[in-house]
Amino acid sequence: MKKTVILGVVVVFAIVLGGCSAKKPDNVVLNLGMMPAVDAAPILYAQEKGIFDGLNLEVNVAIYQNAMERQSALQSHQIDGALTDVIALMQNVNAGFDMKITLSTDTSFLLLAKDPNRLDAEHLKAALMEVSVTNYLTDQALAGISVEKIYINDIPARLEMIGSGNVDVAVIPEPVASMGVLNGLTKTAIKVNDSFSPNVIVFTDKAIAEKHDAIQTFHQGYNQAVTAMANDEAGVRSILVNRLGLKPEIEQDIVLPQYQVIRVPSKEYLEKLATWSQNVLNTIVTVDYDSMVDAQFVQ
Repeated sequence: MKKTVILGVVVVFAIVLGGCSAKKPDNVVLNLGMMPAVDAAPILYAQEKGIFDGLNLEVNVAIYQNAMERQSALQSHQIDGALTDVIALMQNVNAGFDMKITLSTDTSFLLLAKDPNRLDAEHLKAALMEVSVTNYLTDQALAGISVEKIYINDIPARLEMIGSGNVDVAVIPEPVASMGVLNGLTKTAIKVNDSFSPNVIVFTDKAIAEKHDAIQTFHQGYNQAVTAMANDEAGVRSILVNRLGLKPEIEQDIVLPQYQVIRVPSKEYLEKLATWSQNVLNTIVTVDYDSMVDAQFVQ
């Protein structure tokens, strides 16, 4: 009788342990830093529509107006990943900061001016961030024009400089560019013959090592969001306006890119931007593709 009781207890205990081991793990939290750009739409959409929740993943998103503050948060591990640009990333990787591109985002930058007639002038003052995609795109947009570059990190400060007439133009990401139009500025499309966007999502090596499965799930959610967004443009616009704290008047004027499922930039593209960095920023950039790109989540 005692043996039967003991055996029964062992069986029950084994069932309990089995049930515990089969239980889904608690939600893993990913902390991300985004800039106020249309690139963030798939991530914000996945949050708002419960896509990440359905994948048992919690994603926190902080919106930064200042790229330097976002970079500081990334390097101090306050956030696991961020929206950044390849120009800034190259400088950081070469400086020894361990982070990798996991996907190339889809972006929309526009040239803002108070007086569009000034775009035909032989000399222009442009507000931009020095180690940034805005510097690269300024050269692309104003090729053949003498440009005096005024370095300003804050996007709102750049808008103020244009509005006050202290500078002529600035390269500004959407949807902030459309906010500038409400204040009397004019936006002009920038034509760049590149196969990839200069903006990317990066994760720190620490996050990739410690939160690998969560980051893989994040990329699955990103793809699901892109697929759903293709048939919900109104939802995308509404989410961008609400989450980025923009005025609803610009909702229909936002220039949206064509969102694509996850991919990483090519080695040739990174080499092109490295050459630009060396020529313009006078910095030696060594492009070790594997030290900058982690393509495992695209597989």
